[in-house]
Amino acid sequence: MHSSFFDELNMVGDVQLRSIESDHSEEDIFHETDYNDSDYVPSSISSHNTTSESIRTMEGVIESNLSDTVSPQFNEELLLNNSKPTNFKKTNKLNKNLGKEYVTWKNKTNPAKNTEKLVDCFKMCNTKITVDQQEKIFKVYWKLGDYNKRRYYLARMIHIEPKKLKRLKKPQIQEIDKTKYQEIFRQLNIKFKKPQVDLCNKCEILKSRVENTTEENEKKQLLMEQKGHHDEGDFAYNCKKIDKEIAINHGNVKMFSFDLQQCLPTPYLHASMFFYKRPLWTFNLTVHDGETKKANCYIWHEVIAKRGANDIGSCIFKCLMSMPESISHVIMYSDSCPGQNRNSYISAMFEQVIEKHPSIAVIDHKFLVVGHTHLECDSVHAQIERKKKNMSGSIQHPHDWANLIAATSSKYVVHEMNQEEFFDFSALLKINYTWRTTNAKGDKFEWKNVRWMRYEKQKPGVLQYKTSLKPEVELNELNIHPRRPGKWIPILPTSYTSLLTITKNKKKDLLDMLPLINTDFHNFYRHLPAERECEVEADSDLDDIEYT
Repeated sequence: MHSSFFDELNMVGDVQLRSIESDHSEEDIFHETDYNDSDYVPSSISSHNTTSESIRTMEGVIESNLSDTVSPQFNEELLLNNSKPTNFKKTNKLNKNLGKEYVTWKNKTNPAKNTEKLVDCFKMCNTKITVDQQEKIFKVYWKLGDYNKRRYYLARMIHIEPKKLKRLKKPQIQEIDKTKYQEIFRQLNIKFKKPQVDLCNKCEILKSRVENTTEENEKKQLLMEQKGHHDEGDFAYNCKKIDKEIAINHGNVKMFSFDLQQCLPTPYLHASMFFYKRPLWTFNLTVHDGETKKANCYIWHEVIAKRGANDIGSCIFKCLMSMPESISHVIMYSDSCPGQNRNSYISAMFEQVIEKHPSIAVIDHKFLVVGHTHLECDSVHAQIERKKKNMSGSIQHPHDWANLIAATSSKYVVHEMNQEEFFDFSALLKINYTWRTTNAKGDKFEWKNVRWMRYEKQKPGVLQYKTSLKPEVELNELNIHPRRPGKWIPILPTSYTSLLTITKNKKKDLLDMLPLINTDFHNFYRHLPAERECEVEADSDLDDIEYT
């Protein structure tokens, strides 16, 4: 029964194929010349160029070809109407070719073929082919019932074009040096990491309190206070940036920032004994020009002068008095250290500059927020420290620090201060000026609240100040005119009349290090004045060192 069924099926197929050959001898879709015709261009559709008209054309071609290749007697209905074949393999193969559910030889059931929703593509095919068209093409395609026929129809419906490759050219990388990187980083105001030291005390206290508090209201108040403190610090930095732009765009304005570097030890040696001895301290006050980015470094050691307000003011006085007559407005920025920068001695010094300089008419001294006092001077000091760590030799005399600073950058100008260049501005407050504790409105004047001091040539003896850096805040006035205007000091008195002394223990430590110092500098250390002269004593650390 099975053999007669498939014999009849084959016979019907042969009849249909002969019928096809007789009826379509010239347009036979299975004709070999169709495959080998190199000039053949499908008339229906091409890949990703489908339109509604081409879809309808494709449907007509498929249906017309189906009517030629598959006769009404040899189709799905013929197979279903006949008795079910017992040959399991042939049945599954037939179902597979018809896109129906079939069972593999491993007893695995594969579901019937279904249409899928067209995905989005750059040719927008899902908008050009409707769902009904897709269903109709799907049914016609699987009714072919033969793998080779399906391949043939797909081949006739696809127009293959060569792929256009667009090669991207590799960008030409231009090598730049370290200086260019530093310039870009400065312009973008970025850095590699946050500083781990010299943090703001108030920020750390508020941060600790926020982390440890459990009450929501208190936590909100602390966060608001912390945000206000940060905003105030950022606003001060922004004001400094604006003033720097003003100095760059106006030739009569100068913007400076100044700060004292950490004490520099002299001598600076690499021997382990050096870390246990008291050195001679050398001081460096850096005044940075915001316009030219040059730095003036004023250095001296502790035998010449101290590092108080008079000493800092003397260096600033020397810097401002050297300004050309084209400068009429000077803006100064510093931290809020009361012992060095924010005090009456510095105010007296600025009054002297206004009085004695021929062209400077206005001086603004602005203070950054405590804990947020990063200045350009700090970058200068960091470069000096880096130079110190990387140097191969040693520092044996204070003058060596001047050479090292000058060698750090061509933009650093070193001024070695003499003792007669340090003036006593505090003496002016006793005769030329009278310091008062209340302003013109009767309010109490407190240095800790001052953020901005202004000195004008048109208002001698009147200090103007603000408790904020905001331009819209009104200036207050503090009158420091002398009570007895008849007395006046025309010449600035100097602060020191002789060299300062060091402690006897420091003198002993310096003499102990003489074997490690060049003999040319021995007399310098031996003649340093001390509280009480001492003799060189034997030191156990120096037993293995030969004197030269």
